[in-house]
Amino acid sequence: YALIALQGPNSQDLLAPFVSGTDLAGLRYFSHTKAEFRALTKRTAVHIARTGYTGEDGFELFCTPDDSPEIWVTLANAGARPCGLGARDVLRIEASYPLYGHEIDTTTNPYEAGLGWVVKPAKGDFVGRDAMLSARESGITRVLRGVVPVDERAVPRQDTVITFADGREGRVTSGTMSPTLNRAIGICYVPSDSPESALLEMRGKQLPASITSLPFYKR
Repeated sequence: YALIALQGPNSQDLLAPFVSGTDLAGLRYFSHTKAEFRALTKRTAVHIARTGYTGEDGFELFCTPDDSPEIWVTLANAGARPCGLGARDVLRIEASYPLYGHEIDTTTNPYEAGLGWVVKPAKGDFVGRDAMLSARESGITRVLRGVVPVDERAVPRQDTVITFADGREGRVTSGTMSPTLNRAIGICYVPSDSPESALLEMRGKQLPASITSLPFYKR
């Protein structure tokens, strides 16, 4: 399959004229359905999910690779603006969505990443259940938080070290310049009882910053 993500507050209105066989307005978030898409020269079967990784309303269209160029052009001609993973990454950081290789990896457990709601230990045995329960019972020693430099233009990058007055440290997992907030922001792991004031070790300097709750943006 090919996937085209149509994201943003106007996504439903833009997509609706080209879709038949389903009720887009009634499609709940995290739900999916089969539909027919009216492209430039033909009608084609698609699978539509009300999902995305931008923090905005939107849809993801699954189609055959051969059909994807015409669907793309149809949506672009209707006013959708093409963008790449860089734009997606800025939006997911603003919305504080974790990304594998940044906020989550093989060393992370779901509780410290704020993803405890995703796992259901009571449902029975599954791969990783014992390790997950052991981590929960041992106590969470680090948590995922936001970091906001006092210098609004100082963008923290992955693996930037965060230090606290008591000598403990944290680590930035993602950072960007937020166009919504018009300032630099970052996501980080810090000790679970860390204070709000911190220092970012950037370019040979220690820059003051604040540790904040997440997300930075919620629609």
